[in-house]
Amino acid sequence: MTFTYGRATSALAILLFGLITVSTSMATDIKSYSAKYSANFNGMEIEADHRLEQLESGQFQETLKARNIFGKINERALFSISESQQIVPQEYSYERSLMGKKRIEKQVFDWPNQELRYTKKDKTTSLPLQSGYLDIITQKLQLRLDLQSGEETLSYPVI
Repeated sequence: MTFTYGRATSALAILLFGLITVSTSMATDIKSYSAKYSANFNGMEIEADHRLEQLESGQFQETLKARNIFGKINERALFSISESQQIVPQEYSYERSLMGKKRIEKQVFDWPNQELRYTKKDKTTSLPLQSGYLDIITQKLQLRLDLQSGEETLSYPVI
């Protein structure tokens, strides 16, 4: 799946995805943040904790933890940033428990072997991995970086 964004979408995306401050010269200027908030979705209260942080290893991690009385969602992306200011995903995980039903998915990006290992329900599948592939979280982060650096061609292969 590839996400392509046009000019009208770009202006809206700048407003929606303005959580990261990045200098145009260095992507490693991504600023950490932590946001705890609540929302009301169709009459249901949802509590969420959304974080982006740089780890001691130099890698970055974005997490989302959301919950309400019916269940919870935990989502995590681990990634680094290349010298060319491109996000390089390392791992992505998604855990959801909703009314007693669990769903767990994990992606491990093995760049040296150009292989993605995708696990769901204790079944692992390997897929070929190509340069530039992103997961669902890092795709949004790359969009933010590109918008803030003035990029006009916004297209991202998401695996």
